[in-house]
Amino acid sequence: FLPIVDVSLEFSFGPIKSRLNRYGTFGPTGPPDTSNLLQTEEVDSTDLGIGVNVGLMWHPIKDLSFGGVYRRAPQYDMTFRVTNPGGFSASTPLGFKVPDVYAAGAAYRFFERLTVAFEATYIRYSQLVEHFQVPLANTIATQYKLDDKVELHLGAEYIFFIKNIPLAARGGFYTNPDHKIRYAGPLDNVDGLGERVLYNRGKGRYQG
Repeated sequence: FLPIVDVSLEFSFGPIKSRLNRYGTFGPTGPPDTSNLLQTEEVDSTDLGIGVNVGLMWHPIKDLSFGGVYRRAPQYDMTFRVTNPGGFSASTPLGFKVPDVYAAGAAYRFFERLTVAFEATYIRYSQLVEHFQVPLANTIATQYKLDDKVELHLGAEYIFFIKNIPLAARGGFYTNPDHKIRYAGPLDNVDGLGERVLYNRGKGRYQG
């Protein structure tokens, strides 16, 4: 019944490859003029990310167990480049941080066939906007927000038999709070209004 601790390292390659061409238009609302290239934005990089996972399992009594997990997720460092046909070129460091995770839970076997488990997971979604970039809009990167969230999971398993064949009936419930990037800056210009439409608050989900 002594606690069991497990530690592991995670090595992963994070490739990001994207290219966006911006063209002039034949009118205020288009269509685009593909012969008039205004600017190209691209990311074409691969980085090695290193993460750490720590897990704890403890059985204080036979039918009760507690567990905990900490995941220090990797970060990938890239380069964002902007060029145009006139010879302008600029590079900006771009980092992508996978959110860290903290989780704790418990499971109890009420009798031989029924087990109920509960888990709470804290996810640092705010790390996704730590290196947020706004290359064209007249807005500031820190005006984009993303909150950390706690997700809850509840599940049960009941074992029954058809003749001598064991079968498991399982059910559960979980919460998935809104974790969508949102624009929290001023709305006193066209850029701000446009960013509010693109980066608006989402909705949480609760499912069983």
